[in-house]
Amino acid sequence: MCNALFAVSQSLPKYDDLLFTGPTAVLISDRDNYCIRILKREKGNGSDVTPKVGTCGKRGNQDGENAMFSRLGNFVWDKVSFIVPKIIVADEFNDALRSVELNRHVTTTIISRVSGLTRPRYLLYDPDSNDYLYISMPFQISRFHIPSNTLQVLTGKGQSTASIGIQDGPFSTATFGVRIPEIKMVNNTFMVASDARSNMVRLLDLKNKKSYTICSDGKIAQLKSAASPICSFLKPHAVSFTKDHLYIGSASNIRKMPGENKFYLSATLHTESIQH
Repeated sequence: MCNALFAVSQSLPKYDDLLFTGPTAVLISDRDNYCIRILKREKGNGSDVTPKVGTCGKRGNQDGENAMFSRLGNFVWDKVSFIVPKIIVADEFNDALRSVELNRHVTTTIISRVSGLTRPRYLLYDPDSNDYLYISMPFQISRFHIPSNTLQVLTGKGQSTASIGIQDGPFSTATFGVRIPEIKMVNNTFMVASDARSNMVRLLDLKNKKSYTICSDGKIAQLKSAASPICSFLKPHAVSFTKDHLYIGSASNIRKMPGENKFYLSATLHTESIQH
């Protein structure tokens, strides 16, 4: 049985992420309204969806207590800040990562486009170190070192002419589509990325620095161009991994992938070359 926490209305047309801050409170990334809201729950029912940070309905770029955002992506807890609760927010259309102190509702910019950041959409901690965040951006995935505020491209070509086309293989030559809405870790070695505009779900081997494509039959392919029908998903957005299965949410359905996914949990990947 599924109960709705809240109903999507004109005041909350599209949310990009949820973050539980306790048993009765949920932070909501209100993407289209440029603000972060808090949902206070009473006895399991949704109630009191109120603005928390930012000016809902007003787009801008401003730090401080009267912060303004532009098209929010997801957010993560600031794992380095132990005393003061903070979140790190992907402020996509301001090309920035922002830090929000939840107690005082104070926002500061951590890194912006001048540091090489462009349209950040999804943030994900490196499971081996809380000092690093993986960031999905148009055509690429980067790795951000929080203590030094430095950014390095993990794979993809960014917004250059070399980024056109879809190609698996070594990270140095792999290419991705313009929109990568979600990245998730399978374990310390493998990352899954939804490559929405390419209608593909990509598997990144962080140890061997290679990119693959996940196909609907549960096999892995190395593609040299656009995906074949068996390796395509209609605008995949959400990816989620449980103990035994990968789930892929697309524009048409939520798909539970076949098998127990041992093909990419093992050290040796079963790969097929598909060319068009």
